[in-house]
Amino acid sequence: MSKENTQALAHIISSVKNPAHAIFVAEMIATGNRRIAYQKAYPDTSNNSARSAACRLLTRAEVANAIREGLLELKQQAIETIKQKYEGKLSDIEEKRAVLAQIIRGELTTERETTKKGETQTSKVKAAPNDRMRAILIDNNGRRMESHC
Repeated sequence: MSKENTQALAHIISSVKNPAHAIFVAEMIATGNRRIAYQKAYPDTSNNSARSAACRLLTRAEVANAIREGLLELKQQAIETIKQKYEGKLSDIEEKRAVLAQIIRGELTTERETTKKGETQTSKVKAAPNDRMRAILIDNNGRRMESHC
Protein backbone atom coordinates (compact mmCIF):
# COMPACT_ATOMS: atom_id res chain seq x y z
CA MET A 1 0.00 0.00 0.00
CA SER A 2 1.41 3.36 -1.00
CA LYS A 3 1.96 6.24 1.37
CA GLU A 4 -0.92 8.19 -0.22
CA ASN A 5 -3.29 5.22 0.18
CA THR A 6 -2.29 4.78 3.81
CA GLN A 7 -2.82 8.49 4.39
CA ALA A 8 -6.25 8.34 2.78
CA LEU A 9 -7.31 5.50 5.10
CA ALA A 10 -5.80 7.27 8.11
CA HIS A 11 -7.77 10.41 7.22
CA ILE A 12 -11.01 8.42 6.97
CA ILE A 13 -10.40 6.75 10.34
CA SER A 14 -9.34 9.99 12.03
CA SER A 15 -12.58 11.64 10.91
CA VAL A 16 -14.33 9.58 13.62
CA LYS A 17 -14.28 11.72 16.76
CA ASN A 18 -14.44 9.03 19.46
CA PRO A 19 -11.04 7.24 19.68
CA ALA A 20 -12.66 3.87 20.54
CA HIS A 21 -15.01 4.22 17.57
CA ALA A 22 -12.01 5.01 15.35
CA ILE A 23 -10.37 1.76 16.49
CA PHE A 24 -13.61 -0.07 15.73
CA VAL A 25 -13.73 1.49 12.24
CA ALA A 26 -10.09 0.57 11.55
CA GLU A 27 -10.67 -3.04 12.61
CA MET A 28 -13.89 -3.31 10.62
CA ILE A 29 -12.03 -2.13 7.53
CA ALA A 30 -9.17 -4.55 8.25
CA THR A 31 -11.13 -7.66 9.27
CA GLY A 32 -14.83 -7.14 8.55
CA ASN A 33 -15.61 -8.91 11.83
CA ARG A 34 -17.88 -6.84 14.10
CA ARG A 35 -17.18 -8.77 17.29
CA ILE A 36 -13.42 -8.69 16.90
CA ALA A 37 -13.48 -5.02 15.91
CA TYR A 38 -15.56 -4.13 18.95
CA GLN A 39 -13.32 -6.12 21.29
CA LYS A 40 -10.26 -4.32 19.90
CA ALA A 41 -11.94 -1.01 20.71
CA TYR A 42 -13.32 -2.22 24.06
CA PRO A 43 -11.04 -5.09 25.21
CA ASP A 44 -12.96 -6.10 28.36
CA THR A 45 -16.20 -6.89 26.50
CA SER A 46 -17.57 -10.45 26.35
CA ASN A 47 -18.29 -12.08 22.99
CA ASN A 48 -22.08 -11.79 23.30
CA SER A 49 -21.97 -8.19 24.49
CA ALA A 50 -19.51 -7.29 21.74
CA ARG A 51 -21.82 -8.68 19.04
CA SER A 52 -24.85 -6.69 20.15
CA ALA A 53 -22.88 -3.53 20.96
CA ALA A 54 -21.17 -3.68 17.55
CA CYS A 55 -24.57 -3.83 15.86
CA ARG A 56 -25.65 -0.73 17.77
CA LEU A 57 -22.41 1.05 16.92
CA LEU A 58 -22.90 0.29 13.23
CA THR A 59 -26.20 2.23 13.29
CA ARG A 60 -24.28 5.45 13.99
CA ALA A 61 -23.96 7.38 10.73
CA GLU A 62 -20.42 8.60 11.45
CA VAL A 63 -19.18 5.04 12.05
CA ALA A 64 -21.07 3.42 9.17
CA ASN A 65 -19.98 6.11 6.71
CA ALA A 66 -16.33 5.86 7.76
CA ILE A 67 -16.38 2.07 7.31
CA ARG A 68 -18.08 2.42 3.91
CA GLU A 69 -15.55 5.05 2.78
CA GLY A 70 -12.62 2.96 4.06
CA LEU A 71 -13.81 -0.17 2.26
CA LEU A 72 -14.37 1.83 -0.92
CA GLU A 73 -10.83 3.22 -0.66
CA LEU A 74 -9.43 -0.31 -0.25
CA LYS A 75 -11.46 -1.52 -3.22
CA GLN A 76 -10.15 1.32 -5.39
CA GLN A 77 -6.59 0.55 -4.27
CA ALA A 78 -7.05 -3.12 -5.17
CA ILE A 79 -8.41 -2.23 -8.60
CA GLU A 80 -5.45 0.06 -9.27
CA THR A 81 -3.00 -2.61 -8.13
CA ILE A 82 -4.58 -5.19 -10.44
CA LYS A 83 -4.60 -2.73 -13.35
CA GLN A 84 -0.91 -2.01 -12.84
CA LYS A 85 -0.02 -5.68 -12.46
CA TYR A 86 -1.86 -6.80 -15.60
CA GLU A 87 -1.44 -3.72 -17.76
CA GLY A 88 -1.06 -4.80 -21.36
CA LYS A 89 -1.63 -8.46 -20.49
CA LEU A 90 -5.41 -8.56 -20.59
CA SER A 91 -7.68 -7.83 -23.52
CA ASP A 92 -9.72 -4.69 -23.27
CA ILE A 93 -13.39 -4.59 -24.18
CA GLU A 94 -12.73 -3.34 -27.72
CA GLU A 95 -10.40 -6.26 -28.46
CA LYS A 96 -12.91 -8.76 -27.12
CA ARG A 97 -15.74 -7.25 -29.12
CA ALA A 98 -13.61 -7.29 -32.29
CA VAL A 99 -13.07 -11.05 -31.91
CA LEU A 100 -16.78 -11.59 -31.20
CA ALA A 101 -17.62 -9.60 -34.35
CA GLN A 102 -15.32 -11.84 -36.41
CA ILE A 103 -17.03 -14.93 -35.00
CA ILE A 104 -20.49 -13.50 -35.66
CA ARG A 105 -19.61 -12.65 -39.30
CA GLY A 106 -17.99 -16.06 -39.81
CA GLU A 107 -14.59 -14.49 -40.53
CA LEU A 108 -12.68 -16.20 -37.73
CA THR A 109 -11.47 -19.69 -38.55
CA THR A 110 -9.77 -22.34 -36.50
CA GLU A 111 -7.55 -25.12 -37.67
CA ARG A 112 -8.67 -28.72 -37.31
CA GLU A 113 -6.39 -31.69 -37.75
CA THR A 114 -7.77 -34.96 -39.08
CA THR A 115 -5.96 -38.21 -39.69
CA LYS A 116 -6.88 -40.51 -42.57
CA LYS A 117 -4.89 -43.65 -43.26
CA GLY A 118 -2.02 -42.40 -41.12
CA GLU A 119 -1.86 -39.04 -42.91
CA THR A 120 -2.60 -35.88 -40.94
CA GLN A 121 -4.45 -33.13 -42.74
CA THR A 122 -5.09 -29.62 -41.49
CA SER A 123 -8.18 -27.71 -42.54
CA LYS A 124 -9.63 -24.33 -41.64
CA VAL A 125 -13.09 -24.35 -40.10
CA LYS A 126 -15.46 -21.41 -39.61
CA ALA A 127 -17.45 -21.03 -36.41
CA ALA A 128 -20.55 -23.23 -36.22
CA PRO A 129 -23.98 -21.51 -36.13
CA ASN A 130 -24.40 -22.22 -32.39
CA ASP A 131 -20.97 -20.62 -31.75
CA ARG A 132 -22.03 -17.58 -33.75
CA MET A 133 -25.26 -17.27 -31.76
CA ARG A 134 -23.32 -17.58 -28.52
CA ALA A 135 -20.97 -14.79 -29.65
CA ILE A 136 -24.00 -12.58 -30.33
CA LEU A 137 -25.37 -13.25 -26.83
CA ILE A 138 -22.00 -12.54 -25.22
CA ASP A 139 -21.67 -9.31 -27.20
CA ASN A 140 -25.20 -8.24 -26.22
CA ASN A 141 -24.48 -8.93 -22.54
CA GLY A 142 -21.30 -6.84 -22.79
CA ARG A 143 -23.25 -3.92 -24.23
CA ARG A 144 -25.82 -4.12 -21.43
CA MET A 145 -23.07 -4.03 -18.83
CA GLU A 146 -21.42 -1.02 -20.50
CA SER A 147 -24.65 0.96 -20.37
CA HIS A 148 -24.80 0.63 -16.56
CA CYS A 149 -21.41 2.25 -15.97
